[in-house]
Amino acid sequence: MDRIFEKLYEAHIEEEQENFSIIESNLIKKEYDFYLELFESLSGAQKKLLSEFSTVRDERFERETKKAYIKGFKTAIRLMAESSKEE
Repeated sequence: MDRIFEKLYEAHIEEEQENFSIIESNLIKKEYDFYLELFESLSGAQKKLLSEFSTVRDERFERETKKAYIKGFKTAIRLMAESSKEE
């Protein structure tokens, strides 16, 4: 069952990335510009550390978001099941 939710999550993220990038394009550009300015001010070792940090942070965020999405689906299904019992 979790695999179904994961597929739904992946489809949702893929679809929403296009929508978010259009809506938030100014913020995305501003974020990227800040990142580049920060990155270019660092030494080689600091650049490597920042890159590794960013990778780990992004992976954690993706995992947490996926888990929250799946938990939300499971909660919705339980709520629908419980509400149908009350009728």
